[in-house]
Amino acid sequence: MANLPTVGGSNNTWGTELNAYLQVEHNTDGTHNAAKVLMMAGNQTASGNKVFNGGITTEISNTFTLYKALTRSWIFTFTSTDTAVGGVNTMALTTDGVGSALKLYFPDTAGGMRLWLWEPGRAVPNLPHTGIPPALAVWGDLLIGDIICIESNPMTLFMRQNTGLPSTATTQFFSARAINNDTDGGAGITMAPDDGVGAESGKLRLIAYGKGGTGEYNSIVLSTRSGVGTLADRVLINLGMRVGAPTGGDKGMGTINISADIYKNNAAYTNPDYVLEKWATGKIEKYINNEGAKTYDGIMSIDEVRNYAQLHHRLPRIDDKPKGMFDRTDILLEKIEELYIYIFQLKDEIEKLKGKND
Repeated sequence: MANLPTVGGSNNTWGTELNAYLQVEHNTDGTHNAAKVLMMAGNQTASGNKVFNGGITTEISNTFTLYKALTRSWIFTFTSTDTAVGGVNTMALTTDGVGSALKLYFPDTAGGMRLWLWEPGRAVPNLPHTGIPPALAVWGDLLIGDIICIESNPMTLFMRQNTGLPSTATTQFFSARAINNDTDGGAGITMAPDDGVGAESGKLRLIAYGKGGTGEYNSIVLSTRSGVGTLADRVLINLGMRVGAPTGGDKGMGTINISADIYKNNAAYTNPDYVLEKWATGKIEKYINNEGAKTYDGIMSIDEVRNYAQLHHRLPRIDDKPKGMFDRTDILLEKIEELYIYIFQLKDEIEKLKGKND
């Protein structure tokens, strides 16, 4: 260990002893070596800005601490196979216990850079779809700007880590600070996990929330490509629903305004036709698969229809059961075909009467 020369006892060696002593903290050109100060045993104080040409090495433990006198300390700790975050080698940065309860981990793992801001003692899970540790892991809320992806392979931009989630553990995407709020609200998406029992299990809700404006405000719009670099609105839901590009706009609460037609199984309606086939041929073969054909017994006489109407206050084969618009349209077409048969019969009767008079 270097010492200062001894007064009266360092004959012919005092220069060598003094140089050895000075070189503990100085370079050979006389400049101060701050790094050598920090390598000395015990607590050392180095005031002012220091320049280190090499590294700072701690040989006693796996911990290196930076102190702000009487204020705070920041502790760097290297841990081999750190069980607190999944058994990997890590360099962790923590405060002296009065600050954040999280640690900043720099995991020493294969496969690229890793940075975890994580709660001590809680394992960082592997990604469920790849089985590898995440590049970035944050325990708690994350406030960011834009997310821009450069990956060309298939990507999973959002996935819940936990399994067995109840349908009440919904995920929400906001376009503003809130959704249903007249000050800071806007459109949003709510997604519910499928738990197999909840009333809203697996529900996807698209929310439009706009309190004013013109045009298509407060609307849900589904658009598709209409040409090179252009889109066209195909479905618009506001108070009512618009399909295609109909004239007249939104017709009000509970309405549907379409620009073309409504089809059932590739047809605008299923023509009964079996009424006329039964009347003309006495049987139904060609149109036997049309709705209602297999239960149709044939046209009733006009007197039978009169008696039925007087008794039931409705036409035959029309009941009170809820029916869709296509079923209702088919039964109406059935009655129209029957009306034409009655007209044919009346014409025949008129022709007979004319013949008698002639």
